[in-house]
Amino acid sequence: ADHPGLFSRIVGSVAMSSCSIMNARINTRHDGTILDQFRIQNQNREAVTDISTQQRIASLIEQSLAGDISLFDKLREKSSQLSARVKVMTVPPRVLVTNGRSKTHTVIEVNGADRPGLLYQITYHLLQLGLQVNSETVSTYGEKAVDVFYVKDVYVLQIERPATQEKIKQDLMAIFEEDAAQSAEPGR
Repeated sequence: ADHPGLFSRIVGSVAMSSCSIMNARINTRHDGTILDQFRIQNQNREAVTDISTQQRIASLIEQSLAGDISLFDKLREKSSQLSARVKVMTVPPRVLVTNGRSKTHTVIEVNGADRPGLLYQITYHLLQLGLQVNSETVSTYGEKAVDVFYVKDVYVLQIERPATQEKIKQDLMAIFEEDAAQSAEPGR
């Protein structure tokens, strides 16, 4: 059954296992159940075939859902330890918030440089903004992440207020700005 933060905890658990989500499709059915599909890769950009890694991912998901581990700080620390190769790749970030693509949902499109834990940070912020993610398409193209979220507010409505849409944009852009600031720090 779906509940707030479920998708975020799943993607955070995958990131904690040092794997990357290359593609994800989530769907929430009318009865409140979910069907999420993930295509993940290990650090060598290969399918995760190792049974121990698969078990670790499952265990991290269970621990996260039970509230036994907190992912936010651990993933933030992990993303600050990016390799020099990843730091020099620049993909200009962009956040688009629109009601023009759907009659029932607000669509949020996030593009930027991919890194471990990025999807978790995005979904964590959406949850903190009180948004319900009903559908999502996640894609990674080399170093570029392209994530599209179909969301509603706490009243199960589109986000109509321009000020709220702007707050969403600012909060999501801040994720990328924080990365840029960390990369610019001496010794990083």
